[in-house]
Amino acid sequence: MSLLIKNAKVVSSDNTINADIYIENGKIAQIGEQITRPAFKIIDAKGKFVMPGGIDVHTHIKRNFRGIESVDDFKTASIAAAFGGNTCFLDCIVPDKAQSLTNAFENMLNLTSKSSLLDFGFHMALTPPLNHLKDLKYLSENGITSAKLYLADKKEMMLDDNSFIRAMKETNKHGLLACIHAENGAQIDILTSLYTKTKRLGLEFFPVSRPNRVEFEAVVKVLIISGALKIPVYFVNLSTKSAVEEIVKTRKDSKVKYFIETCPHYLLLDESNYDEEFESAKYFTCPPLRNKADVDYLKANVTKNIDVIASNHCAYNMSSEKKIGINDYTKVPPGMPGIETRLPLMFNQIVVNQGLSPSEFVRINCTNPAKIFGIKNKGDIKQGYDADICIWDPDLQWEIKSDDLHEKVDYTPYEGMQITGKPETVILRGNLLIENYKLNTISGFGNFIKREKFINQ
Repeated sequence: MSLLIKNAKVVSSDNTINADIYIENGKIAQIGEQITRPAFKIIDAKGKFVMPGGIDVHTHIKRNFRGIESVDDFKTASIAAAFGGNTCFLDCIVPDKAQSLTNAFENMLNLTSKSSLLDFGFHMALTPPLNHLKDLKYLSENGITSAKLYLADKKEMMLDDNSFIRAMKETNKHGLLACIHAENGAQIDILTSLYTKTKRLGLEFFPVSRPNRVEFEAVVKVLIISGALKIPVYFVNLSTKSAVEEIVKTRKDSKVKYFIETCPHYLLLDESNYDEEFESAKYFTCPPLRNKADVDYLKANVTKNIDVIASNHCAYNMSSEKKIGINDYTKVPPGMPGIETRLPLMFNQIVVNQGLSPSEFVRINCTNPAKIFGIKNKGDIKQGYDADICIWDPDLQWEIKSDDLHEKVDYTPYEGMQITGKPETVILRGNLLIENYKLNTISGFGNFIKREKFINQ
């Protein structure tokens, strides 16, 4: 189907221009002024920004926390993501202990292919005892080109130093980018054991069981190891000034590539949210929310030193799953919803509040994620690229309300926030998914993205 978008403010990673966009066979065929080619449908985008669809490279749509399943499925999550202006996401596969990586991938691919509205890909979590690293060759050849390594969660996910080094070497050997959750799991375990023994299990002890230093110390260890091995690293969901500053300082003098990701909740929320008694369980995520100094630093560096903003979407209901831990914070499944609100929140923060350019917003939410993770021909508005396009009303003022969102969860941590700017139409490879704020289809248009290997140069 051919589409013609007229009178747009076209925002690419480079600039903003007044132009029309012609879409044919799912691709951006032409960008220019006064395009007159015949089209099946013409969209007048006067006064609107036309930007690439968002790429959310950090989600946990199907997550099991000690037997507690997250509430989303790939249909509901991808619909919510589309309403939020996204056209692609990367979810994390966590294999069962006895399951091969190949089997875990094939099972998740089959599940997602049947229901996702959006294009998608996967990271593969490598967890102890690392019995299936031989499968990395198969994964890399079939489009999974990133692996998630955890230095936290000593009981289930954490890799000790020897296992971590082994996993780093194997991922790099097969062209997978190592994505590191950097918290010192040993220290967290010591603090948690102390609070358990002294019966300090109220929700207020969750953030103090994971203080700033555990992120900083893990980041320093990763920088030392990766620097010695000359292996690049993508740091996920960083939350502290000290950790980001250390990475920025190191990469100035290093030939090793280091990428920094943060999330909307570390830019817009802070540790004062943990004063809300049981409601504070809404904000249980790992790492936890930080103090105002950390928040202010991340805001100031959002497009200067931070490469990617991702949602880290992981949804559990307050009325059921999170309620399990009302008297014991260790039983609260960590995670917050955010796949639908990420882009509107960041547009409001980056462009509206901070006065940065729409191109900077595009780079950190669309272009950089595509480049870093080998997602070819997506993440920008360029001729020949996939027609993954989001039409934004930059002036629409609205309030975030859980009841108005499409995530399959009973709350949003951003309830009541006043936002300027919202995606009104979302196009995936030339298919109209959202049109004038309404779902235009319930068909699963999503394709698995076979990503390119990470090139360590």
